[in-house]
Amino acid sequence: MSTAANIEPIRTVIIVHCGLSPHLPVCVRRAERAVGTGGRVVLLGDATNADVGCGEHRFLDTPELQVGLQEFRDVWQHIGRSQDFHLSRLWVERWFFIRNFLRHEQLDGCLAIDSDVLLFCDVGEESLRFAPYAMTFGRWDAVRVVPHCNFIRGQNGLEDFCDWVMECYRDPQQLKRIAEINRKKFNAAWISDMSLLASWGARSRFPIGFLE
Repeated sequence: MSTAANIEPIRTVIIVHCGLSPHLPVCVRRAERAVGTGGRVVLLGDATNADVGCGEHRFLDTPELQVGLQEFRDVWQHIGRSQDFHLSRLWVERWFFIRNFLRHEQLDGCLAIDSDVLLFCDVGEESLRFAPYAMTFGRWDAVRVVPHCNFIRGQNGLEDFCDWVMECYRDPQQLKRIAEINRKKFNAAWISDMSLLASWGARSRFPIGFLE
């Protein structure tokens, strides 16, 4: 990890979103204010939000962002009550998109936020508070985390998570264990990025920070 002498603030915010929800432009505009002059707000999206009018836009289907996505989709299973197959998959594969963007842009980190998050802080200043950590999460419960404001420091932690996700979906027994841990009301097993990130963080060699 970075040392106190060479830590650089994070000035890039990444949002992954398909569709043009009413809250998306507000989210992007607030993020632009929060990164300040010289910062970047990047929306990884689709044709419906290409003209959102703020931030930078990148299409999710560009070759540089699609690296490894077909391999993931070949092994992914929809485990949960949600009827929206594509949204459930996007929750997980967005971390592959972000990984690919960091690789392509040769960035040493970013703040990844959900599209319904409003930033009122100085992103660079806040990023220094969490500089020792590979990723940062909020807490949902004992077996799930909330990655709504994830300061990603360096690429190694995110690379490791994406590799581990592939291992999980290729191993039926491991996937079943994670699903059982996250059994919810109505006796339904559930797997999302919240449960995958929590399971990965519990066994990861990378330090994880919590926002609370």
